[in-house]
Amino acid sequence: MGFRANCKEVNWKWLLKGEGWRWLIEHPSWDWFREEGHWDRIRKEDQAFLDQNGFTDLFKEFSVEYINVTEEVWRGNIADPNKVKRAVESRFKPVATEKLYSMVPKKLYDLRGSTLISLAKLKMYASFCMKNLFGMIPDPLRPWWHGPNHSKIARSIVNINEVYCCSLTFKMSAQ
Repeated sequence: MGFRANCKEVNWKWLLKGEGWRWLIEHPSWDWFREEGHWDRIRKEDQAFLDQNGFTDLFKEFSVEYINVTEEVWRGNIADPNKVKRAVESRFKPVATEKLYSMVPKKLYDLRGSTLISLAKLKMYASFCMKNLFGMIPDPLRPWWHGPNHSKIARSIVNINEVYCCSLTFKMSAQ
């Protein structure tokens, strides 16, 4: 898929390499991504993944609702950021980036106290549960949260864990 960045036509290969990665760090808005249809394509690929790996059937069998965090946040279906902020800051220092308080979908917030099962995604390296919640940041790609030379990733991982664990008071279960 192609798109325009820095007044030139580029593609996903460019985006995931040096110059493109730096461009994403400097441009944290995802408006271009939605407007040019990229989100629709990823949404279809997400559904295909769920279908091909049996998750769609599993969710149906057990009456489980699949909640796409990005979809919910981008639609504005979020928990009250002030409540999330108060919950987090009652236990921890303020997060490094205030907009994290606006990244908790209301559907998840309404399930406070439930069990959250964090499934490790098979990768070429181990990242486990703390890193899994990094995926709850609703940006399709997260270079801005990594920061230049990965200078922000540790803080971003800790902060998103604080936001979800405090605002939702989930009981964590690693699988």
